[in-house]
Amino acid sequence: MPTREWLKGWWRDPWHRALVAVIAGSLVLNATGILWGLPGYGWAGDEITPGDIMPGIALRFSHGWWSKWPPLQYYVNALAYSPFLLLNRLRVMELYGLSPFGYTRLLIVGRVVSLAAGAGTLIAVYECGARAFSKRAGLFAAAALALVAPFVYYAKTANTDGPWLFWCVLAFVFYLRVLDSLTRRDLLLFAVTATLAICAKDQSYGLFLIAPAVIVYELWRRNRRDGTPRPLRRAVLDKGLWTAGGVAAALFMACHNLAFNYDGFLKHVHYITGGGSEDYRMFAPGLAGRVQLLKLTASLDQASWGWPLLVLSLAGFVLACSRRETRRPTVSLMVLVVAYYVGFIDVILYNYDRFLLPVCAVQALFVGVAIDRALNLPVWGRWLGTLAVSGAFAYTLLYASTVDVLMLRDSRYTVEDWLGRHVRSDEVVATMFPMVNRPRLDAVHWIDVASIDDLRRNMPAFYIVNVDYARAADPQSQPGQLVRELRDGSLGYSLEVRYRSPNPWPWLPGADRDLVGPRLDTNVSSMLRYINPTMEVFRRADASR
Repeated sequence: MPTREWLKGWWRDPWHRALVAVIAGSLVLNATGILWGLPGYGWAGDEITPGDIMPGIALRFSHGWWSKWPPLQYYVNALAYSPFLLLNRLRVMELYGLSPFGYTRLLIVGRVVSLAAGAGTLIAVYECGARAFSKRAGLFAAAALALVAPFVYYAKTANTDGPWLFWCVLAFVFYLRVLDSLTRRDLLLFAVTATLAICAKDQSYGLFLIAPAVIVYELWRRNRRDGTPRPLRRAVLDKGLWTAGGVAAALFMACHNLAFNYDGFLKHVHYITGGGSEDYRMFAPGLAGRVQLLKLTASLDQASWGWPLLVLSLAGFVLACSRRETRRPTVSLMVLVVAYYVGFIDVILYNYDRFLLPVCAVQALFVGVAIDRALNLPVWGRWLGTLAVSGAFAYTLLYASTVDVLMLRDSRYTVEDWLGRHVRSDEVVATMFPMVNRPRLDAVHWIDVASIDDLRRNMPAFYIVNVDYARAADPQSQPGQLVRELRDGSLGYSLEVRYRSPNPWPWLPGADRDLVGPRLDTNVSSMLRYINPTMEVFRRADASR
């Protein structure tokens, strides 16, 4: 069928038109705040920046190049940069290395890649829901995932997490297709997309650990139904299954560039199995530590959703398990979630809300099931169900949009404005901690000062502290001692400004503690807490006013 005719047929489906409306609304939500911390280096931690991409391009991602993330997203972003790099080579546009605004342009390109991946993820979630349950369930699943707070955040930053989620959910689409059709084509597509998910973020292996066993089970069932001799042996030795496995292995080796960058691959593996996991461990191995990890995971999941849609996802899971026609895809998806927790999260013994993004995608499908069933109730039940669903989505829209509002009102903008009005051109401003945790200080003369000795040697007129980030510093460390003595006045500085933009809807119950809470916990489990930090500005006592 010609593409034009296919598009016409696709658009005639009212559920597809409704999906376009959901994606359009999600794009508005995700694009709001996309310039957070720009122009400059941005305030999103762990972003893949032009400073990360350009050395890889220079080395052709070979000759020992490596990163803590797998290489796939570096390739994608390098490809997205290529038109701008060509304009830079033709001297039409100044980019990285020549102008800070060029760096900003490329960082925006990386964020737009995540924006596009977010839209693609919603399409894939709809396809999963439509195949496993119903088109209406798929539509509401996409709408629910669009309002998950970490999804809103990572769909506008240049982190690996937004594109990684896209590859995960696309793999779920082909996984469900494999379980229905068991065709060689779907097996190959599942193998390719699952491998790309692993090449986007290593931890994806946990999601697909048990998928081959589930597929073998389905092959065995088919062989028994068809009367095939030795059904289990034929399932294990299925040619299509082994072909897909071979394609996955070849794609993995090609993506990691093992032929020309084996040393870089080994460095990456050494990092993720060593300091990249051990240094972040929150809980001790053993039963007590694992119980605490499970509690943290439940807390992060609730904070990602807010209460109303979380309750709907639990209800939808029970409803999906209660019917024979929906039990099989439900169990098949939940097996992946359990394997991910046991095979990855329970191994590393720590968790972040972004690690739960693929879990949220599966939960969104059950939100869709719950809403689909509610709208199939008799007349009065349907009215009540519609009212409850509308209230749940209204609450969650406000809950998730807190991310956008606080990005637009980030306290660092206020501090920058204050500095611009109070700091003279001959005065020095000092600060510490990574650049993503500071205001942009290009308009003033600033220096890094991380110890009391450095402070006394340089005697800056002003000192800026990110209170939320400083809380995690060891009180006995040099930065910890510096912050403590700044506050007690023993260094000759007084507090001039303490500011954090207020919660835009303080009356909304169950607000995300990482966004609007006091942030007293020193164990960081969400990047959302770095939005709108509490900032303090100290002035030297003898500095001019």
